[in-house]
Amino acid sequence: MSYEIVLTQQRVAETGLLSLHLDEQIEIQISASEARRRVNNWVHLEISSQIRAMMPQLVIPTKGTAHWRVPLQLTFPALGDVGPVGAVLVDVQQGVITLSSDEIAEIKQNAQTLAQRFTAVPA
Repeated sequence: MSYEIVLTQQRVAETGLLSLHLDEQIEIQISASEARRRVNNWVHLEISSQIRAMMPQLVIPTKGTAHWRVPLQLTFPALGDVGPVGAVLVDVQQGVITLSSDEIAEIKQNAQTLAQRFTAVPA
């Protein structure tokens, strides 16, 4: 299985030649599917069972560090996925979910705002 790799904090010109030299060795002890499972369990317990984890991306923010970035989607049984509400970072070595209280509040707010668009009763 292949995964998208995202390099963050890299200065890149909008146009012109892009030259990447990546010489990294990062031991991945938590698989993408395990990270997704952990996020699903966490989000169902802490936020809502109507939110599900999507396919993770491998994010390399700085040399020697890596996380799985697991996008979150709001879903309804009758409609399926209705839209993104945020993302969670999972450490690739320890499996620790990295999320601040502000980020949790933002995910909840995004989910509530999106849900209202699909559950509002017309006047």
